[in-house]
Amino acid sequence: MKHYVDIVRHHLLSLSAIALAWVLDVFFIQDTLHSWWFEDDPLMYLRAAQVKHFSQFFFGGSFFRSNEIIPMQYVSLWIDSQIAHRSAFVAYLHSSLMILCASTLIYMLMHKICRNRLAATFVACTWIYLPSTLVAHEFISARGYIEGLGFALIAILLAVDLENQSRWRSYLTLFFVGLCTALAFLSKEFYPTTLSVILFLYAIRKRLWNLASLTVGVGIAYAAYRIHVTGLSFQYGGVKHLDAWGTLKAYRDIMFIFLGSYTSWFAIGLTLVGVLWSLQERKVDKWILLYWIAILGSAFLTIYPVLYAVSISSRSFGTWFRTMFVIDTLVLVGSVYFLVTYQRKVIQFAFALAVLVGLSEGSPLLVKKWKTLKHSNEVVGRFLLQHQDVYIYDINPAHWFLPSLANLYEVDPKKHILSDSAPNSKIPCPDCKIVWKYVDGKMIETAWPL
Repeated sequence: MKHYVDIVRHHLLSLSAIALAWVLDVFFIQDTLHSWWFEDDPLMYLRAAQVKHFSQFFFGGSFFRSNEIIPMQYVSLWIDSQIAHRSAFVAYLHSSLMILCASTLIYMLMHKICRNRLAATFVACTWIYLPSTLVAHEFISARGYIEGLGFALIAILLAVDLENQSRWRSYLTLFFVGLCTALAFLSKEFYPTTLSVILFLYAIRKRLWNLASLTVGVGIAYAAYRIHVTGLSFQYGGVKHLDAWGTLKAYRDIMFIFLGSYTSWFAIGLTLVGVLWSLQERKVDKWILLYWIAILGSAFLTIYPVLYAVSISSRSFGTWFRTMFVIDTLVLVGSVYFLVTYQRKVIQFAFALAVLVGLSEGSPLLVKKWKTLKHSNEVVGRFLLQHQDVYIYDINPAHWFLPSLANLYEVDPKKHILSDSAPNSKIPCPDCKIVWKYVDGKMIETAWPL
């Protein structure tokens, strides 16, 4: 026990800084706990709440009929519904606590691989404010990214400790590595590729053949499971695929999301210059460089099915920002690792300054945009629940939000929802004379047709 107390004391200042960064984000900057349902949230929450026991997400017929490949996301929402049904507060509190846990695990991993408390603290604190992290935090339906990262980080931290363990203890550690790996795989589609590459290459490097075999085994099991559930299709919701030149341009565009500003390319450029400089001076371990290239490559390949949608939304500060969550985390961790390990203080300082300047510009814009979006959803949603006998003209592109909200609260005003974007839109509506629509922060009454 004394050993663990000493560890906490040693890292107390860093952990306090992470906690402070989290408190500022949750209670002051985003004010997360006062948020309401948004876009996909009611649909996914209701689907989770209707299940009597979480095991049905893995073994129940409804799971296979719905072709879900992220059951851990629904388990997470199911837990929310069991604590307090239809409570957005509980759901956001859950997401916020997962952010705190993930940032602490990032600190632990960074400290283990670069032995620099200041660098590890910097990564853990700034990660909380990356635009993709802010979106995953504010979007209950994207919690799978956060929890998947948590499981992945635990698996990696356990794997790193395997090298010096006794035979029998290593078997227990391998069991938990396999469990956390499987849970990460089932949390979000990013982790089966990226986490597999991380664990397998590390196992090969350290000649940990049990870990390599475990990683391959879990990967094969997941591949078989995914093929069983969804088949071999790589198409996502009708999003078109790009040619080679379009793909390169799209990958260039989406890096804007890293800091939410044009400073993103400057910060990434500093890292590339630093790495090339280290290569020229033969300071950098080429195996480690290839290791990071393979990890980032796997993450970029995973995003390809939605690359077009993400690229055209890269300046919107919208929900597609969540898709860069894993890539942005890897870019931040990898950049700081290489610069701290191999580069001069001046380049380290320039990168840190670029990150802080970029976030000071991009993150406030994203927070402002999301407060506006969520306020409009809440105003229209609450109006719908209180006025079930009027016609509402919904301008929200997420046309499923109001019908799923009505289902969640067990009311039936769906026949009174008019939407241009809905597949079965009621427009034109010969019975309508007056409709209500959202304008400048409130619902107003207007004659129909508009």
